[in-house]
Amino acid sequence: MPIADIDYREYFAPEKLAELQVTFNKFDSSGDGSLGADELFNMFKKLGKSLTKSQLKEVMKEVDFDGSGEVEFEELCILEIKMSRPRPRADLINYREFLDEKLIRRLEELFVRNDPDCKGVIGPVEVERIMEILGCKATSEEVEDVWTDGDKNGSGLIDFAAFASFWAVVTKTRKRTNYREFLTREDVLEMRRSFAEASTRPGGDNITRGELDLLFRKMGFPLKKHQLTALMRDFDSDGSGDIDFEEFCVMMLRLKGGRRLRKISPATHFCEDLWKNENFTVKELQKSGFGLTHFKQVGIPVGQIIQDIPVTALEMRRSEYTASELRRGGMGAAELRSCGFSLAELRVAGFSDSVLRQTNGTLRKCLGSGDLSVLPQQKPVLVPGIGTKSSAIQWLASPAKWTSVPRPVTPRIREHTDWRPLLSKASRPQTAAETSMAVGTVGLGDCEPRPATAGNIFKPNL
Repeated sequence: MPIADIDYREYFAPEKLAELQVTFNKFDSSGDGSLGADELFNMFKKLGKSLTKSQLKEVMKEVDFDGSGEVEFEELCILEIKMSRPRPRADLINYREFLDEKLIRRLEELFVRNDPDCKGVIGPVEVERIMEILGCKATSEEVEDVWTDGDKNGSGLIDFAAFASFWAVVTKTRKRTNYREFLTREDVLEMRRSFAEASTRPGGDNITRGELDLLFRKMGFPLKKHQLTALMRDFDSDGSGDIDFEEFCVMMLRLKGGRRLRKISPATHFCEDLWKNENFTVKELQKSGFGLTHFKQVGIPVGQIIQDIPVTALEMRRSEYTASELRRGGMGAAELRSCGFSLAELRVAGFSDSVLRQTNGTLRKCLGSGDLSVLPQQKPVLVPGIGTKSSAIQWLASPAKWTSVPRPVTPRIREHTDWRPLLSKASRPQTAAETSMAVGTVGLGDCEPRPATAGNIFKPNL
């Protein structure tokens, strides 16, 4: 069971956990499922870890959240993580719990661009190119180490799920903990009230470092300057000096050593219950694995969805929202037309003929000149003989202009907006816009291995 924002099962393979459990049981002389300070000291001494009893007492404070003076097996695993500072394993994490939807869509785009044969897998050369494009500064040693987790059979190929997990680990991305799994409804309401009172800004969406310090003291968690600095370093990812409510909740979980009370997902809970009875926000529902299709079924207003989470008209159209629903939510004719809604659908939604005439005219002009930037998604046009480095095929940079009277605009738009990339070998194409939040890694045992491997293709200091 995860403790605060650390799930030890993401750091240790099952066989390693089994070894730790055997060692733990061996030194649990009382058989009560916990180790006292003396038992823990003897265990560490046997394992070759040099700690004085005073040092051990200090590190125990890091995980003995209930103050019992004893450490349970899960707490021992957390202690081992804090002492050894290993990284999560790419083959043991769900990348959607680390990466936000915007980044996932960007990685999808680059994955497809670097899979010219549309096989649903890429190799080290393509991964290196993506790292260069996005400015990843990981060393060759770090890259090779993480790559080994995802490329289990040594084929030199990984699908999108394995690549996204690789990316989360190699960039040292912090896990996006779902605090709703650790806190009761009453806990969340109380923390929202305290957070809002601490904020001096309109809306109360963020608090400063000073406000955070005062709030912690008020809640009985006075922190020393270096402790507060460490927390801000971990959670203030953009360096703004501000903390939002979600970050505040996870901070509190870490300070209190909160344990997960339940697992929330579409398989365990109904979206309607969480929305109506537990006052989940749209963002909290999304973090719990629910998507646009669920929101539509529950009847969450489109305007509320757009306000709470980043979402596009194309994603909502794919989830079967109508043009009328999206217009009521505040979306305009140009955005709806460019994502694939027909003129007839937009007329039903209530847009005037003059607005549609202007919108359609602009689109025809852009598409006729080969400018596809007005569309939310572009289907790749592959041509041989154009490429960089080892790539022999690349997206066509300037689509050809129409040389004859253009066909109806809607089919032309939908050629691009209805296209889906292949993100895994021999599987149904998936994108970040789909409502399913879990993407499994597909076995690549039947792939033909490429000559290059992570060990001999990645260059130092990428």
